[in-house]
Amino acid sequence: EFPLEDISKLFPDYYLNYLIDTLPFIGLDLEYRDDKCIRLEYSPNRPDFSTFYGIARALSGLIGKELGIPKFQVIEKKKNMIRVDTSVYDMRPFIVGIVARNHKLSNKTIKQIVSMQEDLHNGIGRRRSKASIGFHNLGNIEFPLDYTTALENLSFTPLDYTSALTLTEILHKTDTGKKFGELVNGSNYPVIKDSRNTVISFPPIINSEFTRIEEGVDNMFVEVTGTDKKTVNHVLANIIATLADIGFELENVLIKRNSNNILSYDSEMNIIFENIQLDYINKVLCLSLRSEEIFDCLHKCRLDAEVNASGSIYCIIPNYRIDIFSPIDIVEEVAI
Repeated sequence: EFPLEDISKLFPDYYLNYLIDTLPFIGLDLEYRDDKCIRLEYSPNRPDFSTFYGIARALSGLIGKELGIPKFQVIEKKKNMIRVDTSVYDMRPFIVGIVARNHKLSNKTIKQIVSMQEDLHNGIGRRRSKASIGFHNLGNIEFPLDYTTALENLSFTPLDYTSALTLTEILHKTDTGKKFGELVNGSNYPVIKDSRNTVISFPPIINSEFTRIEEGVDNMFVEVTGTDKKTVNHVLANIIATLADIGFELENVLIKRNSNNILSYDSEMNIIFENIQLDYINKVLCLSLRSEEIFDCLHKCRLDAEVNASGSIYCIIPNYRIDIFSPIDIVEEVAI
């Protein structure tokens, strides 16, 4: 859902009906409209459209308001660290995270975040099996964190509960435990603890009530765990782009596996397709576009492009665009 008042706030210099009529050109179907909001349907291969912030990002390019890859900064903070225990390697081996600061959450923003979370869970996360997400109130967390395993009798207070439950009770008594319990088998389960040994998450099942996000929270920690490294990174990339659009200041989270520190996210980490020939693009589209015109098209699709020494086109794609796999996908962007 995209409230009409938010469209007007984000694009004050454009007619509302013009903006709505333009949305199908970025692959969105208008399902419903009333005097307060529109409801849009999007393809699962565009998880960046799971919030109206991502839709506005793409729309800004198509109408020429903002061009090229979105620019935002992720500050490196060495104290933001997650230590990964080898015990998780055989069950849910990958974890990444981001810290988001200095923007007060409203109920409307939380609704967008929760909507994005569920769409990412059910889409590229494959119902949490490949990747799952936890949003936490950073004010109740103390780094470094430990991503480890625990026995079934470990207890903490899960989200929306008022008393502690053991991990086994969470699997058998909570709705999410019953629904996703099959993703964690055995007597040892993955958990995330902070430096005070407080459990903040039982991925991919449920977070702790202690780190609930709610209206007024202005600092968050976000973690993504999963069984597939590529999917986990794609999920985080979409979250980071959205948090940047919302207005948060972003800080990196270091992942310590064994004795090595690995920087989990690089804001400059983009996909670059080389050797996309100008003739190839024109042949497929039956056009005669000059390289400058192609660059203009790609910039409107929030991509960047350069020409290398041999005359081929580099197309640089932000890492939240998981739908671009090959040169023919670049041709589609030009066509759009």
